[in-house]
Amino acid sequence: MISKKSIQEVHDATRVEDVVGDFVTLKRRGVNMIGLCPFHGEKSPSFNVSPGRNIFKCFGCGKGGDAINFLREHENMSFEDAVRWIAHKYNIKLEEIEVSQEDIQERLQQDSLYLINDFAADFYQRQMLETDLGKSIALHYFKERGFLEDTLQKFTLGWAPERGDSLTKAAVSAGYKDDLLRKLKLSNDSSRDFFRARVMFPIQNLTGKIVGFAGRTLSNEKGTPKYINSPESELYIKSKILYGAYQAKKAIQQLDECIVVEGYADVISLHQAGIENVVAPCGTALVEDHSRIIKRLTRTGNILFLFDGDAAGISAATKNLRNVLSQDLNVKVVILPNGEDPDSYVRKNGAAALRQFIADTSQDFIFFKIALQQKEIERDPISKVKLLRELIELIAVIPDQIKRSVYIRECSAKLDVSEQSLVSELNKLIHNDLTKKRQAAEKQGSRASDGNFPEQEKVYNELDFVTQPRSRTEQSTETKSFGNELQERDIIRILITGGDKIYDKSQNLSVAEYILVNVQEVIEDFDNKLFERVAKECLNLISQGQAVDFQYFMQHPDETMRRLAVDITASPDEYSPNWEERWNLPLQFQKVPEENFTLDTEQALKRFLLKRLKRLILKNQDTLKNQDYNNEDYILKIKAQMKIKETHDNLAKSLNTVVI
Repeated sequence: MISKKSIQEVHDATRVEDVVGDFVTLKRRGVNMIGLCPFHGEKSPSFNVSPGRNIFKCFGCGKGGDAINFLREHENMSFEDAVRWIAHKYNIKLEEIEVSQEDIQERLQQDSLYLINDFAADFYQRQMLETDLGKSIALHYFKERGFLEDTLQKFTLGWAPERGDSLTKAAVSAGYKDDLLRKLKLSNDSSRDFFRARVMFPIQNLTGKIVGFAGRTLSNEKGTPKYINSPESELYIKSKILYGAYQAKKAIQQLDECIVVEGYADVISLHQAGIENVVAPCGTALVEDHSRIIKRLTRTGNILFLFDGDAAGISAATKNLRNVLSQDLNVKVVILPNGEDPDSYVRKNGAAALRQFIADTSQDFIFFKIALQQKEIERDPISKVKLLRELIELIAVIPDQIKRSVYIRECSAKLDVSEQSLVSELNKLIHNDLTKKRQAAEKQGSRASDGNFPEQEKVYNELDFVTQPRSRTEQSTETKSFGNELQERDIIRILITGGDKIYDKSQNLSVAEYILVNVQEVIEDFDNKLFERVAKECLNLISQGQAVDFQYFMQHPDETMRRLAVDITASPDEYSPNWEERWNLPLQFQKVPEENFTLDTEQALKRFLLKRLKRLILKNQDTLKNQDYNNEDYILKIKAQMKIKETHDNLAKSLNTVVI
């Protein structure tokens, strides 16, 4: 178990933009950074990273937190695994403390699936490097393909022996449970290994954890599949994994382009040759989830298909187009000479020649499709009609209207067809598709019981009828205001974001102390019970001589508190540094809003008091309606009401608030 001291060291060293940047391409916008949210599909970025606060927040789906929370949500890690991952990234040595046997068992159960995959990868590699059969078959095969020793280690390549229970027996002997081996589909109910007599390619997720395997047979026996992949499991979902993405992600981000190839060996061979921005789907077509991963890793969504020159390669390229275009990716295609694949081409000609070939022959998907059928459409008008329909169907899934217009114009020019007729056909397709989606969403919505129809919202978003829906978390903390809730929220915001800041240097008075002195008598009357709970906890911290700061809430054991800290501090709006950096117009009389805690505190307290006085005035008015006008008590209450009203109006005046 990791000590609290080490966990704090990790928190202190972590920069959220570094961690998130390993999975999402971020662009600077003012003091913050933005990107496409990895938790939900979106066309324009609503995912916000705040280096100053060290948090992330998506204003589309509501996900938010610190770097550890990001890893837990995105990679389905435990808290401890996320801390270890970050510690490894920053080369922080973790201090371990003794734990109970129960804690050890719980950790083993939680990590067991990943541990078994690690064991299997190590087992397969040792079989290749340390056994005579492995050396003569698998190692010889990889060396024949030109793979260097460093490459074998980097991609953890190996050999599954022919004997049917080798891995299962070794794993059970090492203390791993056979039911977990079956859960990962590494062995079956008869304790037989799933992979036998195959060279092995471990498959890693974006954090480098092994989630599955691919095995290639070296046999020419008829009917034997060339490749088999791990069946899908709790860890391995083909539609969410790209082979080589872990090794490629930095290069993809730097080059702003992702090269997609067909095979595992293609990825490894190109990577070894220095072309590192390359991935491959795991024995399946490139689906929408794959496209979203690529879109997040690139800045502008550039993707290049580099496929074999045979019929299968051309078919794979065309089959993948629809899914990538629907994610607004910029698609180019390169088909290698017939009989070549990326692996063979780079081994024969070298990386420089391959790069030059890509530069010379890459085509936008429109030109690729037209060139593919050029001869056929020249002699057959019906083929031309068929091609036009295929192109329009592809263009119709592109979310960007400007891109659609450009592609329609290109089709019109290249195929000598009226642009207006193509636009008409395109609009008809889009309208029909959205109508079907809306009908399906409304049908689904009518069956829903909670009033939340995500599919319906998605369709309306596509039609630009509504803005993106807010998250449930945001809705829970930004519900329709009643009473003092908005003013209470402002008080809590300042406590969480700047409670430890100094309000008065002469008295060494913190912002939290100043606020709590002024509101402690009415904390019990807070309208929002979560805000009341925060205020009480802050009061308790102050009484114990502890500071009230943002990290206390970000590391709070209660998830509700952690969520509130993110939701209440994150904002899509910010003070632009351009005033000073570009136009040389710095603020003259105050600090930037994020640092002006003194003014912010005073105004928040005034607004809080103003609202309470307003409520007291209204309450007294209701009471006075039923009083006897000649009663002496009535006269005293009228005078008190007038005094309260005067205080209210003076306070409103100091805030420049109009009183009606």
